[in-house]
Amino acid sequence: MLELFGPEKKDKPDKAIKPEPIPKKPIKEPVGQLGKLPKIKPEKLAEVEEPDTDEVTDEKLKLEIDAIDLNGVPCLMLYHEDSNSKTLGRKFGFQYLGHYMYAEIKDQISLKQTIMALKKHKFVISPITAKVLDSMVTLFKGEKNKQKAMSKMKSIDKRNFFNPSQHKKPKDPNELRLYPVVEDGELFLYCDLTAGAPAALRLKKLKKLPEAPKVRWYLGEDLWVYHGTTAASLKSKVKAMKDHGIKIVNYNDLLEQVADLSAVKQ
Repeated sequence: MLELFGPEKKDKPDKAIKPEPIPKKPIKEPVGQLGKLPKIKPEKLAEVEEPDTDEVTDEKLKLEIDAIDLNGVPCLMLYHEDSNSKTLGRKFGFQYLGHYMYAEIKDQISLKQTIMALKKHKFVISPITAKVLDSMVTLFKGEKNKQKAMSKMKSIDKRNFFNPSQHKKPKDPNELRLYPVVEDGELFLYCDLTAGAPAALRLKKLKKLPEAPKVRWYLGEDLWVYHGTTAASLKSKVKAMKDHGIKIVNYNDLLEQVADLSAVKQ
């Protein structure tokens, strides 16, 4: 029988393909020096602020403190706006003063008008307060230099309004206990409200007496006061508070205030 396609042919293996030799040519222009990478401009990273080593992270240890001269007594003050004043004030010997009224008296006329207006509105001035106010009226008149007059007024009233133990409710409901205070060279009248005296509460409602147009009464609340003996004693108190870890947010201003008190002749 004939084979249709003839005898089967065996496939021959393909010949191995040899790669063409790469011509050896010297590289004329070097890509770069051996061992060095091309310079890549680094991206500018955000600057990291150095941590403030003086910063107190605990908000409960931050305070604002002011130094002030009250009737010749160097004092430190904390305020009700500061939520830490109650805890830290008590810890460091500050005395608490609750609600009160105060008015600035800028001249002799305003002082005389205030005294007359209070009497007209049926307020009773205690004998000791009347004596102190009369002496201040005389000083305003006799001293042309206001600063010298204020300096003498500091020692007239021996009572300390910023000592809460002196705040007692008077027996007479119409008696108004006023405390003149020379505060950093300016005269103020203070009136306590915490004792609940009817006369003081009545003054709170009036706020302003028409007979004394330049004088307006304001409501104050929650002071913490430390009474020093000298400006140096205030520095010692401030240092003790800082050593305790308290961050005084207005520290530089406070130092200037204490320096100003040092310059005042007590």
